[in-house]
Amino acid sequence: MRAHIRFVIEKFEEFNALCFDGSLPPIELKIGTARRALGSFRYPVHFSPLKQRGMGECSITISNRFDMPVHVIEDTIIHEMIHYWVWLRRLDNEPSHGPSFRKKMNEINRLHNRKITIRHQSEDEISDSDIAIRDHYICVTHWKDCTLGITIVARTRIFELHRAWQADARIEKIEWYWSRDPWFNRFPTTRTPKAWKLTRDDYECHVAEAMECEIDGSIFRPVVRRK
Repeated sequence: MRAHIRFVIEKFEEFNALCFDGSLPPIELKIGTARRALGSFRYPVHFSPLKQRGMGECSITISNRFDMPVHVIEDTIIHEMIHYWVWLRRLDNEPSHGPSFRKKMNEINRLHNRKITIRHQSEDEISDSDIAIRDHYICVTHWKDCTLGITIVARTRIFELHRAWQADARIEKIEWYWSRDPWFNRFPTTRTPKAWKLTRDDYECHVAEAMECEIDGSIFRPVVRRK
């Protein structure tokens, strides 16, 4: 299931009554497309002391990027509501998931049979659930120390980044690919020459299935194998 705004609104009202005794004032609820977290709580750094905290100053965003079970989305909503609860009580001078957050989280888990955690999910679980289809321009770098690197390149920076890698004496070979496989969503798109470590298994399993491409001057095109 993917989160929808009506669902989030209904669950906020339900959990506000059930878990927080209706103490949380109305807050802006949003659906986002974040790739690094299932949910987020935003609050202003500065606020007027004449205003009540929480009245139109904060927002909770639930990502629609991930296809998650209903109970995971519900736990994510409650997780962000706990952040809101902590902030309203002016306890936000503690670490993000400090004693007040943990105490409230454990209380809700115990009383309402929830499975809220400090981290929404592992990075691998989040990455595996990101099933959005989009174009990936993939640069694989073969380094002289026998390691492999992978870079998902912004389309407008393909040629600039290619020249930068060519000038790096540590690199033995550069390969380019194109794919729409959601597996590559786990890597951030970059405009600078940054590479993430790529295992041989992932190279053979995922990269090898992508379309091999080449750069010829100012042209980026598929490789045509002549028989």
